Amino acid sequence: MEYDDETSEISEVLALPNIFQVADSVADCIIEKTLEQKRKRQEEEREIITDHKVFNIEKGQIYKDRKILKTAVGFFAMINNFQFKTKRSEPREYMVTCADDNCNWFLRASKLKSTSTFKVIAITTIQYQVKVQEKGDFTINILERTCSCRRFQLDEIPCSHAIAVFAKRGLRAYDYVADYYKIATMKATYERTVHPLPNEREWTIPESIERIVWPPKSRKPARRPRKKRLRSKGEPKVVLKFTRCGKVGHN
Repeated sequence: MEYDDETSEISEVLALPNIFQVADSVADCIIEKTLEQKRKRQEEEREIITDHKVFNIEKGQIYKDRKILKTAVGFFAMINNFQFKTKRSEPREYMVTCADDNCNWFLRASKLKSTSTFKVIAITTIQYQVKVQEKGDFTINILERTCSCRRFQLDEIPCSHAIAVFAKRGLRAYDYVADYYKIATMKATYERTVHPLPNEREWTIPESIERIVWPPKSRKPARRPRKKRLRSKGEPKVVLKFTRCGKVGHN
């Protein structure tokens, strides 16, 4: 707002924002946030299709594997009385089109990333079921610290299925690690004084252990010596890919 010094007359009035425009902007922002949260919730709750009897194929569906997807496409074409032709059928991509050249219908599906999809389902307040894509279902008991994959109770470190449950419930996975993995336990182990051994000439060796036990004699096997080491249980297999196309099976 400005004033003329001589006549003190108002020469310009600044326009105030319209209250209805402000309300519309706030409403649009709230609606956008709500739709975004709904979309994320729907993505998290999407079911993995494990049956080929699908009466409607839609964008965004997730199938358990490529075999079920191909069977579902054939079933969908049969009940809708149309034919299709396969344009691409690879381990990571599957694409079909309508057999009629004048039809624009097509379907393209690609394999998800190497990381498996985890879906946590609560059975009770302490027992949960985790559905892992292409690997099956696992049951976790957070009170007994067990999992049906047995890695949780064998290693006494939360497995990937248990970590998914902890993430859903907002718990710390570190609290479910065995105490002997923690720094406080290691410090307590060496808290007392560790006395050094005396000179070897001062050792008192009982007669029962004076006899030296040698390893048993073994015979070298007739077959060719192994060049590749045996992998540990659960160790992933290294797959080499061609640098140009990024595919496996050739060099």
